Amino acid sequence: PEDHLAKIPANITFEAAAASTLAALTALQVLQGKITKEDKVLIHAGSGGVGHFAIQIAKSLGAYVISTSSAANREFIISLGADQHIDYRQEAFQDVLSEIDFVFDMLDGEVLYNSIQVVKAGGTVVSITTREFSVETQELATQKGVNLAIYMVQSSGRDMTTIARMLKNGTIKPHISQVFKFDEMGKAHQQLESGRTVGKVVVTV
Repeated sequence: PEDHLAKIPANITFEAAAASTLAALTALQVLQGKITKEDKVLIHAGSGGVGHFAIQIAKSLGAYVISTSSAANREFIISLGADQHIDYRQEAFQDVLSEIDFVFDMLDGEVLYNSIQVVKAGGTVVSITTREFSVETQELATQKGVNLAIYMVQSSGRDMTTIARMLKNGTIKPHISQVFKFDEMGKAHQQLESGRTVGKVVVTV
């Protein structure tokens, strides 16, 4: 629908705008209205498409941001504004974190379960990768007094206008790892399936 659209700011390229649609919209909708200034926010997979926007948006809302990624992406994570980085290959986040207010989960499984362990009572864990929580996960959340939520992005012209404004003023900046031509669609999929994409992949038409 027309009212779900927003105009690309004059200072933003088509590639940057394309990279900022679904991923930035997801991050914005999960975080806005859910976190407040000085909240301790844990964002998993911070170097990924949704994750790298989530770090920037959480920082713009005044949160203390902790993010997980491999050591190779530490500098990228810090450059986005994260206050703390955890190399998931060398350190178990559940062993070093506590009293977290909000967790943005994009990995599910053990990571989701362990995330509940580091959240304080009354805190929240939001997952965008599962359709339902396991019984064990729900029981742990109940035991700890942690709120669990599953979120699926919703089309919204109002939110897209917010993203356009954030792009225009530099609050968020998309990181494009690679640009493929339309007839290289197969290569684009292979890159995504590698699980090593930093930021977003864009296909030009």
